Amino acid sequence: MNPIDPQQRTEVMRWRKAERKRLIKERLEIPSKTRRQHGERIAATLEQLLGDVAGLVVSAYWPFRGEPDLRGLLERLRLEATEK
Repeated sequence: MNPIDPQQRTEVMRWRKAERKRLIKERLEIPSKTRRQHGERIAATLEQLLGDVAGLVVSAYWPFRGEPDLRGLLERLRLEATEK
């Protein structure tokens, strides 16, 4: 196993922090209506791809700084799984 180069690690961490900041800024610049529509499309696609989730554990994250809000999807999946 190669030892981690401290300088390279520092550079990567600096890049990741800057990139995260840039992406959050870009996401928040998208109008909220558009972000919501994107989130709904993402949720619809995930729901189609997941199919029947009965007996599975499905998890997501709480939306943060303009991230897609998948809470509605999780609720639909929960209701679907409990109805069976």
